Amino acid sequence: MILRKAIATLTLVLCGTPVFATTTVTTFPTPTTSAASINLPHGTAPTSPNNGDCWTTTAGLFCQINGATVGPLISGTGTDCPVADAVGFVGDGTTDNASAWASFVSAAGSTNNICIAFRSKETYKFASAISVSLGSNQTLTILGNDTRLLFPSTNGLSVTYSASTGSVGSRITIDHVIWQTGTTGMTALSVNGNITGSTNAKPTILRGSLYTGDDYGAAHYWGIGRLLTQTSDVLITDEGVNGQYAAYNGLGIEVVGSSSMINATAYVISRETDFWLSKAVYATGYFQGVLVKDSNFVALNRGVDCEATTPQFECSVIGSQFNTANEAIYINNVTFNIISNNLIEVGAFNGTITGTGAISINATSLDTVISGNVIDCTNAGDTNWNYGIVLNGSGAGNATITGNYSACNAHDVVPTGGPQGVTFVGNRTSLTAIPAFGAPYIVTDATFGFYTSSGTIGATAYSASGTTGVTCSGAPTAAFASVGGIVTHCRIKFCFL
Repeated sequence: MILRKAIATLTLVLCGTPVFATTTVTTFPTPTTSAASINLPHGTAPTSPNNGDCWTTTAGLFCQINGATVGPLISGTGTDCPVADAVGFVGDGTTDNASAWASFVSAAGSTNNICIAFRSKETYKFASAISVSLGSNQTLTILGNDTRLLFPSTNGLSVTYSASTGSVGSRITIDHVIWQTGTTGMTALSVNGNITGSTNAKPTILRGSLYTGDDYGAAHYWGIGRLLTQTSDVLITDEGVNGQYAAYNGLGIEVVGSSSMINATAYVISRETDFWLSKAVYATGYFQGVLVKDSNFVALNRGVDCEATTPQFECSVIGSQFNTANEAIYINNVTFNIISNNLIEVGAFNGTITGTGAISINATSLDTVISGNVIDCTNAGDTNWNYGIVLNGSGAGNATITGNYSACNAHDVVPTGGPQGVTFVGNRTSLTAIPAFGAPYIVTDATFGFYTSSGTIGATAYSASGTTGVTCSGAPTAAFASVGGIVTHCRIKFCFL
């Protein structure tokens, strides 16, 4: 090992003999099993270190490089992260580690990246909530490997990004942690991205973690698993939340958008598995670009719930499974959505029924494609679920409903409040009548044949939309033709089988 030092201010101990550095190169012996090459006793960090200074504390090895302190430089996990037990943490399930966390992040300051590796399958208890505020371009990495972080009576970890618009290098990565609570209603992980107006992305990557009570849902549960406020570029994958058994309390993921309009953001939630919650994914405020895919939501009151302050863009749900008491997918004030290839079962267990449809499109939620979904509405106990797909209000129009199978108690598709411009094509349903959409519309159904006009199709008759024309009355057993938006004559129905 070679150590260069410009002035003789660093005292080293070599095999018990003091060695003082000089302006020349000093070469130390090769370390052996009985002796290290050098020894830097633990102490406190110098107030004004010079470039090239190195020192150790109980947190690790530090050096001053180009005007900035680099460290702690300690390994043991195959990464640059220090092992938690080597920097003051104790994973015995009883020792309070809150002060160890505070000391660790304080040592990093606001410029050095923060990285900690907790030992596999140990339990680190925190008697109080912990937090960290990231500086501009500062990163936080927590590596777990199925480590348990236990918060018996408080919130868990709160992370705040710098509000600087130049925080392009900031990032949070949390990997394979079991977040446990010993109470009810707290928040496990809170991230505030501090995005206001047009700012750079501050990515948050959450992978492979579980959020649960220390009794695994018997009585204890997190009120919110992950709270994401004013965040952007969020990737959540292979995670899950266990709520309180049969109680439907708590939120899996809550996205709180900005209080004002923001640029496009992105949230990708994939391979999420949630049980016994009020809602799995809940998005409010000004947000854009929520995508939920390849996930499984079981025994929830409501599955994915996107409710924007004013019309925002994109809340899409693809290739997921739902078992809910009320709506599996609820969209409000969000345009340009894709809801496809989902398996939905509503009313399959007891719950208070207050919802609208298994898939519910509301307010100004235009341009939604609903395709390839299988919807089963069942009865269980006090449950009496009736509706498959609901387009609620004139702002829920321009929808394309195609290739779905739905079997519900009353209506598979219910348009209320006059949604406009709806295309209803190739669906297999248990309907006895075509739903009544506003004009213009196209309805092509494998059971009921082909209809096209700019009039209104009712449950028992076809009506013209103009002041003149022909009314095809009676049950829907005959199709009609139109010219210029006016029904001109009736014709024999034909079906696509």
